[in-house]
Amino acid sequence: MTKKDIRNEMIRMRNDMDKDVINQQRINIINKIKNDVDYQMSNMIAIFHPMGNEVDLLPLMKDKHKKFCFPKVEGEHIHFY
Repeated sequence: MTKKDIRNEMIRMRNDMDKDVINQQRINIINKIKNDVDYQMSNMIAIFHPMGNEVDLLPLMKDKHKKFCFPKVEGEHIHFY
């Protein structure tokens, strides 16, 4: 099985998940991040905008004590904005 095959299978499995399960897992992931010492000690957090059925971490941005930045690939480089 190739990396592409595995990725496609994981996407298929994620898309087939029950919406309530997805929401509960999103809440669990956000809580784990908020309780992580590195997150708590950081002032700037890199985050991504979810595409499709990816985990939506955007509620983290409600934390007014942190600055959030998004990655953007430009050519062969990645920059954060």
